[in-house]
Parts: sequence; C-alpha cells; structure tokens
Amino acid sequence: MNQEPLIKENSTVYFDSNVIIAYLVKPHPDHKRAKKLYATFCKKQAELILSALTLDEVYYVLLRTYKHSRESIAVLLSTFIVLSAATILPLPSGMVNMLEYLDLMTEIKLDPRDAFHFVIAEKNEVAYLVTFDKAFRKEASSQKSTSVKFIC
Repeated sequence: MNQEPLIKENSTVYFDSNVIIAYLVKPHPDHKRAKKLYATFCKKQAELILSALTLDEVYYVLLRTYKHSRESIAVLLSTFIVLSAATILPLPSGMVNMLEYLDLMTEIKLDPRDAFHFVIAEKNEVAYLVTFDKAFRKEASSQKSTSVKFIC
C-alpha cells in the first residue's frame, strides 16, 4: 500500500488533471489512490491549487474519454471546486513566461501541457505538485532550480 505523502501543514498543493480525473471517475484505476491523497491534503489543511488548464483538461477527458454529458461535467467540476475551496490560477502570459515554457519543452523535454503546469506551479510558488504522470514527475523534478516538490 502507498505510504501517506509527507507534506507540511497549510501547504499549497497543485493537482494535475490526471489526479482530478481519477478522483472524479469511480471506475478509474487510480480512483482510490486519488481519494486517499485528497483526504491526506484535507487533513493537513493544504490549499488546493488548480489552473484553468487543469479544468480544461479534466473537462475534455470527461467529455471525450468517459462520455459524460456537458451538464454532468459542469456539476461535477462546480461541486469539486466549491467543496474543495480550490484556488483557480490563470494561464501564464507574457514573453518571459512563454520563453520559460518553450525552454522546458525543448531542454528537459516536457510535454507542452506539462510545461505549462510546471510554469504555473513555479510562478505561483506552489509547494507540491501532485501528478500520476511518471514522465512529467521525472523530467520536471530534474530541474535543479525548482522549489516545487513532486508527489506520487
């Protein structure tokens, strides 16, 4: 069984879309794991951080892969956001952010959306980024200059 992640009380925790999808979809293979992680962060009074990109990805996957209706997705996401009191961050903009994003994609070979998630977490000084994506975790955590810690 997976050990409970060690996080500091009242930390900021950015959830990648794959964790939110697993949490919301009961037949998902990582559903129980996502529920346990979420409960741990609640217990530690962590601030849940999402981005507009996270919500876009969750919406798309629920619609296209899991064939949820637009109405049910709106209810699921609205309920999740309100109950979790999630902070929703905008997408990064500006030349400096875009150059950093392009750097991450080319130099450490992050997928485009993963690079955006990483830039959002970095720029907003998020303490932890939670993802089930092993490649994302491996590549992004290899950045020596990052203060973001990866979980899962």
